[in-house]
Amino acid sequence: MLTSLHIRNLALIETLELPLNQGFIALTGETGAGKSILLDALGLTLGARADTSLVRHGCDKADVQATFDIQALPHIQSWLETQALRDEEEPNTLLLRRVVRATGGSSAWINGIKVPAGQLQYLGEQLVDIHGQHAHQMLLKSAHQRQLLDAFADHNDLLNQTQSAYQRWRHLQKTLAEKRALQADQADQLALIAFKLKDLDALNPSTEQYQALSQQQTQLAHAETLLHDSQRAAEALNGEQGASHQLTLAVKALERIAQIDPQLTALLTQLNELRIGVEEAGRDLHHYAQGIDLDPAQLAQVEEELAEYHRLAKKFMVEPETLAAYHAELKSRHEQLLHMDAHLDALEADMAQAWQAYETAALALRASRQQAAECLKAAVETLIHPLGLPHARFSVQLNEQSADASGMDQVTFMLTTNPGQPPAPLHKVASGGELARISLALEVALAEVAGVPTLIFDEVDVGIGGRVAEQVGRLMRRLGAHRQVLAITHQPQVAACAHHHLKVEKLQQAEQTRTQVIRLSPTARAQELARMLGGATITDTTLKHAQEMLAQGQR
Repeated sequence: MLTSLHIRNLALIETLELPLNQGFIALTGETGAGKSILLDALGLTLGARADTSLVRHGCDKADVQATFDIQALPHIQSWLETQALRDEEEPNTLLLRRVVRATGGSSAWINGIKVPAGQLQYLGEQLVDIHGQHAHQMLLKSAHQRQLLDAFADHNDLLNQTQSAYQRWRHLQKTLAEKRALQADQADQLALIAFKLKDLDALNPSTEQYQALSQQQTQLAHAETLLHDSQRAAEALNGEQGASHQLTLAVKALERIAQIDPQLTALLTQLNELRIGVEEAGRDLHHYAQGIDLDPAQLAQVEEELAEYHRLAKKFMVEPETLAAYHAELKSRHEQLLHMDAHLDALEADMAQAWQAYETAALALRASRQQAAECLKAAVETLIHPLGLPHARFSVQLNEQSADASGMDQVTFMLTTNPGQPPAPLHKVASGGELARISLALEVALAEVAGVPTLIFDEVDVGIGGRVAEQVGRLMRRLGAHRQVLAITHQPQVAACAHHHLKVEKLQQAEQTRTQVIRLSPTARAQELARMLGGATITDTTLKHAQEMLAQGQR
C-alpha cells in the first residue's frame, strides 16, 4: 500500500509530506483547492507523462516521491530482485521518485537507482488503480466490457494460452498464403533458378577455394620480386661475409676470453643462440626461394579461374566471397519448389492443428467467462440495488464473434432498470447517473477480486447525493476493510464513512498561493462535513447534522 507522498514545487504545492494509512481515506476541500494535484503527483511517480506546466512557478524543477509497503507483494519483491533494484536494507519498502524539469524532460528512480520511466509505469499498474469520474464512459465499449469480465474472472493463464495459440495459427496462415503465392509462378521460378544454377554448378564455387586462388594469384604475380628479395636476404644471413659468419667469429673470440673472465659466459651463450637462429632463418629463406614458381602458364590458369568467380559475382550482383553461399541458397530454393506440394500439405496440416489448439483454448476461455458472468451479475446486482436502483437487473451476454487473440466472444453488459422491461445493451438504456453508479458497482466488484493494493476514486460520486451517496460511502468503507482506498469527494455522506479524513486547502500569503493538506481530528471532521453540507455559514443545526452523519458513517 501507499504509505507516504512527498511533494516539492509541484503546481501550488511548495512542500508537502503526506503520510497515509490503511483503510478508506477521504480527501475533501473547496473546488480549486488542489485535490487533483495530489493525483497528478502520484501519477508522476507511477510513470505518467511529465508535463512541465506542473512545475511550480519560479522553480527549476518539481520533485515527487511515493513510498509503498510491499511486504504482502512477493511478486513485486521478486521483480525488483531480478532488476537489481531491491533495497537490501529495507526489502519491504519501495521508493518511487520522479523529477520534472521546467526546461523540459524528467528523470525517474526506483529505490534510489535511476531507471526509465517505463519501469515506474510497470510497477504502477500493479500498485495503484485510479478510477476517474469519466471512467464510466469506457463502460459503453464492448472491448472494455470484455476486459472487465476477464479481470473479474482472473483467468490470465487461459487468456495467454488463447493469445499464443491464435498467434501461431495466424503465423502459419500467413506463411501458407506466401507459399501459395510462390506456387502460382512455380514453373517460372524453377526455370529461372535452373538457368542460374547452370553456370554456378559448372564452377561449383567455394569460399575457401576463392581465397586460396586469390592468395596464389598474388604470389605468382610477384614471383620474381619474392625470389630476388628472399635470395638476397638468405645471402645476407648465411653468405661468406653474412651475419652468420660474423657471429661465428664473435663467438670464437668470446670463447677464448670467457676462459679468462667467467662473467662473459652468459653473453657467450646469448651470442651462440643468436648465431644458431640466424643460420636457421637463412636456411628457411633458401628453402622458400627454391619453392617459388615462375611458371607464367600457372599464373594464367589461376587468373582465368578467378575471372570466372568475378564474372558470375557481377552477373548475380553478389560479392565473389559470397558466391558459394548464393549457390547454396539457390539450390535450397530449387529443392523447395520441386517439393512445394508436399510442403504445402504439411503446412496445411500444421495450420489445422494450430486452429484446433486455438479453438480448444478459446472454448475453455468462453466457459470460464460464462461462469464469471454469472458471478459478476450477482455481485453487481447486490451492489447497485442500494444505490438507488432497486429494480435494476444486470447481466452479461456472450455472443460469438470472429476469432482474434482475445478469443471468440463478444461481451455485452445488459441492463434493465424498470420491472417488466427486457434487458438491453448498457449504452441503450442507462442514463449518465445510472451509468456512473453501475460503473462504481463494477469497480467495487472488481476491486474485491483484483490484486492491486491501492484504489483511488476521483470524484466518481458526482451527480448523486442523500441516501445513495451514503451507500457509496459504505461501499468504499467496506473495501477499506481489506484494501487501501483513497476517494476525492464532494459528498459529505461519502466522507463521513471514511476511516481517515484529509482536507486539502489553498492558502494565500504575501502574494503567494500554496496548497496544504490537513489530517482532520473527529471535531475538525464534523466542521468539514458541516461546511460540505451548509456552505460558508455553519449553523448549530448544520453542525449537529454533521456530527450525527459522522457517527452514523463510522458504524
